[in-house]
Amino acid sequence: MIAFYLPQFHPIPENDEWWGKRFTEWTNVGKAQPMFAGHYQPHVRADLGFYDLRLPETRTAQAKMAHAHGIEAFCYWHYWFAGRRILDRPFTEVLKSGEPKSSFCLGWGIRRGLESEAVTMPSSSATGTGCPSSNSPPRASSGCPWPRT
Repeated sequence: MIAFYLPQFHPIPENDEWWGKRFTEWTNVGKAQPMFAGHYQPHVRADLGFYDLRLPETRTAQAKMAHAHGIEAFCYWHYWFAGRRILDRPFTEVLKSGEPKSSFCLGWGIRRGLESEAVTMPSSSATGTGCPSSNSPPRASSGCPWPRT
């Protein structure tokens, strides 16, 4: 089983500019309201709380929990805006450090007006290839090493 790994849970300058200082998806979680009887909101995970994906110990704890529950790999989601990656710090740090040791693939959406396409690329370890260059949109056939500048 592969779990999506969404990187919005750490602050970045673009979100500060677009949504306000220190915005992360935790901002939205905290604002959640019940939509029907019995709908418990906001629902915050007790195990890791309001974690920060910039911290290696957070990523390690997530991987341990995932593996304990049958998750075999993560699909790290990437965002591509105006010809560059954003929110890529968690995956870049995993790749550089090799920790946590876990199989992974990459997924991303490319926005072209109202259209969007999603692409995933598998890798068996933190030494995988097939990542986008910093100058062009990701392509499944690129085969280049990560990160490429």
